[in-house]
Amino acid sequence: MRKTLLIAMMATCTFSVSSHAGNTSTTSVYALSSAIASAGSSVLVSGIILSPVLLPVSLVVHSVEKNKDQKMALITAKNPQNKEVTMKLPLNAAEEGHLKAGDKITLEKAPEGTGAYLKKDGKALAHMMNQEESGLSTSQPVPTK
Repeated sequence: MRKTLLIAMMATCTFSVSSHAGNTSTTSVYALSSAIASAGSSVLVSGIILSPVLLPVSLVVHSVEKNKDQKMALITAKNPQNKEVTMKLPLNAAEEGHLKAGDKITLEKAPEGTGAYLKKDGKALAHMMNQEESGLSTSQPVPTK
């Protein structure tokens, strides 16, 4: 689905740029590069690892609790030492990955920057951050004084 969407976006942008070949400006080039970068960055959504865990780690999903009001999913999994790991990720990532109890998932350190990739069957579902690293990006309300 995502590959089809990306190909369609690239084809549309390419057609748009080529149809206005006499009017190619920096704006159209910028629009094309922005569309490609936006499509690429939207592939991975960010989640939060709520339990301390050493990476990389293989996990077995114990439960998936979906909260459609907050559009979040709470994933509880167990590592090989039978310790519980809890993660909070966007609902669409859990649904697109078809996460359910018994699934085998992995958390692998991101090759660059901070965080880890949540993967199922080798496919990245989400970019995960530790709760301490997530800062204000967790969409939590800021406490008032």
